[in-house]
Amino acid sequence: MARLDYYAPGVYIEEVNRGSRPIEGVPTAVGGFVGFTEDIRGGAEPFKPMLVTTWDQYLQYFGRPNSDGFTDFGAYLPLSVYGWFLNGGGRCWVVSIGTRLPGSPEPEATETGTSIMNRGNRPSLKFSIRPGSDLTTTDNGSINALLVTVDRSVRVQIMDGEPKPPPSSTSSSSASTSSTTESTSSTTIPANTGEFFTVVVAQGDEELERFENLTMNPQIDSSVATYVVTALEESEYIAAVDLSISGSPLARRPSNGLYEISPPVVMPSPDRFSQHIEGVRDDRTGVRGLFEIDEVTIMACPDLMKVYET
Repeated sequence: MARLDYYAPGVYIEEVNRGSRPIEGVPTAVGGFVGFTEDIRGGAEPFKPMLVTTWDQYLQYFGRPNSDGFTDFGAYLPLSVYGWFLNGGGRCWVVSIGTRLPGSPEPEATETGTSIMNRGNRPSLKFSIRPGSDLTTTDNGSINALLVTVDRSVRVQIMDGEPKPPPSSTSSSSASTSSTTESTSSTTIPANTGEFFTVVVAQGDEELERFENLTMNPQIDSSVATYVVTALEESEYIAAVDLSISGSPLARRPSNGLYEISPPVVMPSPDRFSQHIEGVRDDRTGVRGLFEIDEVTIMACPDLMKVYET
């Protein structure tokens, strides 16, 4: 009610209660997303926020090579991030809480490898971390043990190669009773048809292994080259599966390039999963890690119900 006891002329301002005030809008320029992803690679780490500015960049971190980025168990986070960019969203931070539901069977290392295409963009080889190697051994008891995706990855480089050098045989003939002359005869040098290649396995700046004189021909003469699957059976770090169906060895040959090979993502036990989602502020992990990013103004956790249902 307005007051009437004004004792001097002038301008007076009184606030009149007219009910509840409208909710003022808040800026939503930078989003934070927490949920399951198809993969974790390219420098991204489980339970740690990763800055993403485009959908293509999201695929580099959280999608498998040559994939659309969506999971086979219907996770909502990829759909949420895709919709964010589709509707004009800009920067966002993504926290991957894993690549499969808690308690689900752990996939074999060969099932989560990296497929390499040939020059015709068809599957040629699949590289994966060899089961039982040091790269697949870790402890999922603490969150620090889960944040080692980069350290357990290796880089595989495919480059042009050549056939094996021809074997040489040395024969001796007696020219006289006091001297011996050695002559060397060599076999025909095999032609380099372009099908041969070299595989180099490295971690960081250290070269771990090198395999030369490789081919996609399983029937190749061992004196000319080695079938790639057979050669990589001697590798301590990676295994290879031939995905090519038909065609000449040259057509089936994998394309040159540098490829990242990572082991399956280690998931925490179901009874500790909620702790990892909450995260640790000082480690910048989980939801608490997003709270430490000042520019994040809106947060979405689309897959929490999936965790609850399991």
